[in-house]
Parts: sequence; structure tokens; C-alpha cells
Amino acid sequence: MSSSSSEDGDLSTARGYAGTRRGLAAVATFVLLVIGLPRMTLGQTQLSAGIATGAISCSQSANATGHLVCAEYATSGTIFGVSWQAPGTVGGPTVLAANGDSVELLDTVDPAQTLGTAAGTLLGAPGCGPANNNTGTTVCLIVSNGGAGLIFQGAAFYPAPAVVPPVLVSLDTRPAAQTSSNPSCASANANGAVVCAVVVDNQLYGIGFQPRTGVNTHLIGLLAGTTGFTGNPNCTSPEGTLTVTCAIRHGGGLLGFAVQFNPTGPTLTTTGSIQVGNSSLVGDPACAIRGAGPTALICAFVSGNNLLGISLDPQMQAATGLQSLGLPLDGGSWTGQVGCAQVPDFRNLQNPNVANPNGNLVSCAAVSSTSNVFAATFDPVTGVVFGINGPFAANINSVPSCITLAVDRDEIACGATRRDGTSAAWRAPVGLLPQSVSAAVTASMLN
Repeated sequence: MSSSSSEDGDLSTARGYAGTRRGLAAVATFVLLVIGLPRMTLGQTQLSAGIATGAISCSQSANATGHLVCAEYATSGTIFGVSWQAPGTVGGPTVLAANGDSVELLDTVDPAQTLGTAAGTLLGAPGCGPANNNTGTTVCLIVSNGGAGLIFQGAAFYPAPAVVPPVLVSLDTRPAAQTSSNPSCASANANGAVVCAVVVDNQLYGIGFQPRTGVNTHLIGLLAGTTGFTGNPNCTSPEGTLTVTCAIRHGGGLLGFAVQFNPTGPTLTTTGSIQVGNSSLVGDPACAIRGAGPTALICAFVSGNNLLGISLDPQMQAATGLQSLGLPLDGGSWTGQVGCAQVPDFRNLQNPNVANPNGNLVSCAAVSSTSNVFAATFDPVTGVVFGINGPFAANINSVPSCITLAVDRDEIACGATRRDGTSAAWRAPVGLLPQSVSAAVTASMLN
């Protein structure tokens, strides 16, 4: 992904760092770098009103315009699509030759699209991922209960200036099924398709689809014979690969698994899985791909009142130890509601003597018991941890759905629902060090 600096200027300046710790890990040199940041706060923008609690899922437009695109369930039962021009986007309104779309006035919320009415009673939240085909389209899996079982539908839409008309199509049914997790979806990087994971009646399923072309694997059982899942999966994928990697609570710890999409079948194949940890998790894991991946995850989750990070790769059968990320700054406790997105770690790119020089940071937004949202940026492989910062949003009552925009290197953008029945979007600086400070940091890592 290409990136550029943001309008926030010295918001991402660090006051310093404290200490290094070396030990054996998955890399030759393990460095723990805890970095304290100046206290930062930012505002939030209302997206919609009358939204069911937690019923939102967002993805990036992936067309270089810097839009956060979300599907939402209204309390009326209608499915809406909404997009937000993230304020950190660099540059004025500029038409892109590729598709005629443009960067809008910063902080613009585009008129909501009505995606349609579900075939049954909507369950939980949608799962969405970017089509990643330069149209700005977001593709989502919608699950509803038709009375005699579960119904799975696929939606595709884009509400921003170059509007992509919405579609809502039937994908599959499970007539005897009673329960479903929230689905989680990520781009399959194949002609606008996404791959989603969902737990139905304690069985893990995957589905790959493209609503406009009719490509549909239907629900395919994953990890046959494995049960004991808790909560919702969280899936992500890097650009340029057909593999989607996910994590879910299982057996008192985390289960990571990788699924490859074959668009010519179409079908799905599980390419690896790994079970890590045995602690009691509060809430679901939130994950992002580390570096180029392709299946290396960095995940954050809450255990007790600890916000922890871990890196795991189900395809390579590798994992790090747990990394402590910090406590809320408002005196509250963590709720377990966490959302994460990938962030380029530019500090190491020109330092070949530093272990894993192309490694990436991940930044996560975590909700406290006072409904404030704080952020932590970290990498369990190199041991870098930026201190908890924020709050960046308030009155949040759902899991943040967070993305990284190619035009906003130094921040993540998130959407969630609020206690007043609205949905909101905000951005959180990830605390990347400026080059003037990074030289001292990388020098300390080489010593």
C-alpha cells in the first residue's frame, strides 16, 4: 500500500522511549520498546441514526479516495450502506481517471444507500470486506432468521460520489440451523469477491462470493469435527493473495486458520490452523495481517482486565508469546470490544541489521467500561509497544470496525455504534515516530 503523511502533524510525535529487552523469539533479536506518546484526543463524526446496537461493519474503499464504507442494520430492519471521507486524507478534490471518483470535502458523510430488506429477521451484525477492484465497492455477508432456519445473503454497494448501485442476493440457507455468529469477511483479491467465516450451530463455515457476478461457493464446512467455538471470528487478508486468515475464541484460547479461495471452482480450502493460549478471553480477538503476510496475524484481545497482543501464523505453525499493551487511561476496565488495522512500520525499512526490517505494526482501538475508545500500536514479533493513547471517541457500545487507508499512513479509521442509537466514525493516530526521532530509536535497537 502506498502511504503519505497526514494533516495531524506533530500529533504522532513521541516524547521518548523507555528501555529495551532482548530474548529469544521467532527472530534472532527480540526487542521490547515501550514508547510513551503525548496525550491525544480527536472528535467523532455521526454516520447514521436509528442503528441497532453493534450492527455495523466497515471496510476501506480501496480506490485511493480514502473512504470508510460501512453496512449497518437499522432498528427498523432496513440494511443501509454509508461512507465517510476520512479527514486525514491528503490532497484536495481530485478526479481519478480510473473510475471518475474523487476525494470529497474532508469529513463528508455521503447520503446513505438503502441496500434492501433482509429475507428474515436480521441477526447480529454484517460482515464486510473491500471488493478491492478500484470501484470503491464494499461486499458484505448478511445473516437473518427466516423462522425455519438461517438465510445468508450477499450485498455489494458504494455510496460515495461515483455511486455503485447496491445489490442484495441470496447465497445459501440452513433450514434447520438455529444460531449464527456475526460473520467476518475480507477481500479475496479476485474480481471483487470476498471470503467470510461464520459459526453456525457451533460449526465453522466459510463462504466466498461476488454478488454482482454470481460467483458463490455456498457455505463450506471448515476444520471438520472441530467444535467449542465462542463468539465471532475475525478475518483479514493482504493485497495480492487469495488467502484469508482468521482467528476465533476456541478451547479457552485462540484458534487461527487460513482459507484459500479458488475463483474458478469456486471453492475454499483450509491451508492451515493453529491453537494458541489457554487463558479466558473477554470478547473476541481483533486481528490484522503483519507485513506482507500472507498468513501472519497480529491479534489483540482482552483477558481479565489485560489488553494483550500476540502474533500467530496458522500456515507456518508459528506464534509469539503474549504482549501486554496497557490499561485504559480513564480508570475504567476493558470491555473486550477491540478492532485492529495494519500500519506500516516505516522506522525499520532502511535498517537491514534490525531483525525483520520489513515488519509491520498493528494499531487497535479498544473500548473501556466508560465507553471511551483508546488506541494501542504494537508488534509482538519485534516487541515494539506504543503506550495507550486517547480517548478518540466516546459513548461507544460496540466492537470498533477499523481499517487502514492507503492515503493515511499515520492513523487508522474506525466505525461503531453509540449508546444513543447512532453510529459514528473517528480516526486515531497510531503514534508513528517522525524520522527525526526514529534514528535514535533504531540506533538503540542495533546496540
